[in-house]
Amino acid sequence: MHRQDELRELEDTLSEMDKKDAKDPERQLCLQSREIDEENRDLPGRDRIDLLDKIEEKTLKYGKRLSPSSTPSARAGLSFAKL
Repeated sequence: MHRQDELRELEDTLSEMDKKDAKDPERQLCLQSREIDEENRDLPGRDRIDLLDKIEEKTLKYGKRLSPSSTPSARAGLSFAKL
């Protein structure tokens, strides 16, 4: 639940950032192009790429926790299958 809540908070932050950028004509292109977003990453308030990296990292960690191969019974089954 903790990781899921962390993801929700990060996604809320991204949504707010997107809404703010959508209202600014100079930043609207950042919503349409990853390249333009990366070119402008050093401008003040341009945290989107870092935020997307955090979301990806948390999603991968969350997915690993949900993975069946991470449960003790699944690991035992894998060990048994190797015998």
